[in-house]
Amino acid sequence: MGSGRRASVRAPGGVVLGRVRRELAGGWPAGLTLLSGEDRYHLDRAWDALLRQLAPDPEDPFTLTIFGRDAVDIADVVAAARSRGIFGGRRVVAVRDAAVLQGEPQPLIAYAEAPPAESYLVVRAPGALEARRKLPQALQDHAARHLEFALAARPDPREIQALARARGLELDPDLLQQLVETSEGDLYAVASELEKLAAWAGADGTQPVRVGLAEARALLLGSGSATGWELAEAIARGDLSAALAAVRLLEERGEPPVKTLGGLAWRVGQWLQAGAWLERGGGRPPVGSEALAAARYHRLGQLLRFPARLLQADRELKSRSLPAGAVLEQLAFALLGEDR
Repeated sequence: MGSGRRASVRAPGGVVLGRVRRELAGGWPAGLTLLSGEDRYHLDRAWDALLRQLAPDPEDPFTLTIFGRDAVDIADVVAAARSRGIFGGRRVVAVRDAAVLQGEPQPLIAYAEAPPAESYLVVRAPGALEARRKLPQALQDHAARHLEFALAARPDPREIQALARARGLELDPDLLQQLVETSEGDLYAVASELEKLAAWAGADGTQPVRVGLAEARALLLGSGSATGWELAEAIARGDLSAALAAVRLLEERGEPPVKTLGGLAWRVGQWLQAGAWLERGGGRPPVGSEALAAARYHRLGQLLRFPARLLQADRELKSRSLPAGAVLEQLAFALLGEDR
């Protein structure tokens, strides 16, 4: 990786972070490195890994300079990157957020095209860069390494379980899978929910506290990861009145109906797995106890009709031919109003 050739990588954040860690061992190229993208969790870990490798002593002002939240002219940042201490050696300049950079891009371009040996300028740009502005465009066009951390639709369950264990928790498979499916790739949001769970469970790190979906439900109710939870629970136990009440509650909260439907679709997938397991009999259940209870209530034959009804509801929501609340109420009737 130390060849100096430019490289631009866009991939799920965990993949990009893995690449950074592997390639750091081979020597990072001098010059401009740009870290951007929506996956701030992995972006920040790449930032930390780079600074630890390039500037092992964060207290050494001759090696490391960090620009924070205050606006700064790019010419001053480049001047800092070109400067050397009394005894020479490596120079690392880091910018926590590209949004603070001001000025014309020419000094940055000149530096990026011919960086001094052992000079490193690392710019963190969480989110999307304003490509219409000259300076953000120069960052993208001239970085020796532009690493873009995209959100993954489904994060690695091992990462979520590791976050939980770091907080003294051990997640049951059903809760772990729920967090995987509803996190939308945002591990910072998952970490926030786990902090709540750890405080509620009294986890002190002496030994892991096991937490399942049932225990987490009341605490996470109303958060992003719990969208549509009440509706799914009512459908799971065949309670039409509670399902209709849950639809009205979701409307009052302003929960996005498409996200509610997505969460319900995930739960139905779990119920189908449970129903198939019950039909086969024997072996270790592939899902948690709540999914098994739903499958025992509805039976596999009825559950097999659920996906088509969910698909119809999804099409109606996207066509906007009916109010969202009416679509979800019709879905509740379709799932629970027959064969009872």
